[in-house]
Amino acid sequence: MALRRLEERLLERADLVFTGGMQLYRSRKSRHRSVHLLPSSVDSDYFGRARAAQPDPFDQATIARPRLGWFGVFGVHFVGRLATYRYYDMDQVVGQALATFKKLAQLRQGAARAA
Repeated sequence: MALRRLEERLLERADLVFTGGMQLYRSRKSRHRSVHLLPSSVDSDYFGRARAAQPDPFDQATIARPRLGWFGVFGVHFVGRLATYRYYDMDQVVGQALATFKKLAQLRQGAARAA
């Protein structure tokens, strides 16, 4: 079954749809009666405290300066088993989630029959 048809079936069953980004929101808002944008956000009061001078954590005190670091997310979605990770676009994520759901439902049905 084509991914688009699977997503349409999912949208038909959903009462409410949240999207994590503007592009996904724009592409889905005409396909469902209740699509809502839920963008990423930051608790600025909490994280703003890091802008003030802080003592070095004990495990970093001996690291020479300048120190370089990185935080954030990579454009990677882990779907299914960790051993099968790869880069996905959102259509692939939805397709993989639906395929995983179908497999789980089949396993559940098989277990119910055996019981």
